[in-house]
Amino acid sequence: MNLSEPADLFPPNYWLVASAQSFLLPIAFAYQAEIYPTAGIYVCLWATSMYFHSTKSLLSFYLDQLAVVSAVTCSFVDGYATYPYGLLCTLAANGYNYYVFVHAKHCSSQDMVTRTVAHAGIHVFTSIAVTLQMILYVMKFTD
Repeated sequence: MNLSEPADLFPPNYWLVASAQSFLLPIAFAYQAEIYPTAGIYVCLWATSMYFHSTKSLLSFYLDQLAVVSAVTCSFVDGYATYPYGLLCTLAANGYNYYVFVHAKHCSSQDMVTRTVAHAGIHVFTSIAVTLQMILYVMKFTD
C-alpha cells in the first residue's frame, strides 16, 4: 500500500477482516497454556489487523505494523522456548510471510483477488504456526 495515494484507492477489505479472525486460535491456545505475553500480543495483532483492514487509515496502518513487529519478535522467543520444532514453526511462518509479502510481492499485486488471497494466507499460516508453538510449549513444559 502506497500511503501517499488517496485512501479511496485502497478501500476496506472485509475478506481480510474475516481472515484476521484466525488469530483467535493462537490467542486461545496461548491463554490456555498461560503464555500471557503471546496471548496479549496476538490480541493486539487481531485488533489492529481488523482495524487496519476495515479502515485503511494511516493510524491503523502504523498500529498494525507495530503489532506485526511485536508478533514476529514474539515468534522467535516462543520458537526458542520450544526448540527445535517450535523454531521450525517460526522459521516456516516468517519465511513464508517474507516470501509472499516482500519477495514475490503477492500482497501488492494489482489484482485484488491475488493480494487478498496472499494476505489472508499470511493470517492463516501464521495462526497455524503459532498455535503449533503453543501446543509444543504445553507438551514440553507439562511432562
